[in-house]
Amino acid sequence: IFDAYRAAYLAAHQVAAPLDRLAYCALIYVADTPALAREGAQKLMWYMHSNKVATQYQNPPGYHPPAISAQMLRGNASKRNEATLDDQIARGNVFAGTPDQVYQQIKSFWEYSGGFGHLLMMGQAGFLTPEETKRSMYLFGQEVFPRLKALNAGYDEGRMQELRAATPDVAI
Repeated sequence: IFDAYRAAYLAAHQVAAPLDRLAYCALIYVADTPALAREGAQKLMWYMHSNKVATQYQNPPGYHPPAISAQMLRGNASKRNEATLDDQIARGNVFAGTPDQVYQQIKSFWEYSGGFGHLLMMGQAGFLTPEETKRSMYLFGQEVFPRLKALNAGYDEGRMQELRAATPDVAI
């Protein structure tokens, strides 16, 4: 989706799309240790497993690998619900771990997508307690967000195009 948007923006405006025109939303859970992060992220995954998404939003273009999207269109949505936390992290739908791990996951996805200026996060769902949610958001705000701001500040369109071209799509 990012590639198509950038191409259409360039065709319409004769300049590259600025980062602030692109956004991404993911489930995010940050914790002090990998074990706590995994436990919290599993609770956050309730959102995906409980299928609380309205039907019209369950299969947006580019959200799932083409093979999964085709299964969903044929009425077999079970693959989406069978995806493990590790699958969702690998797909970039969930970022979970310590602050360093979450930053690296987001940075990798940011580079893969060609960069985006806005990151929206869903940091509370399912059975996360208020304390778990607050701690995750605190760690994100204190230890991840400042590095993301620096990442965007150092955006180089040419370098990002090279990174995007060198990063193949992987079906998971």
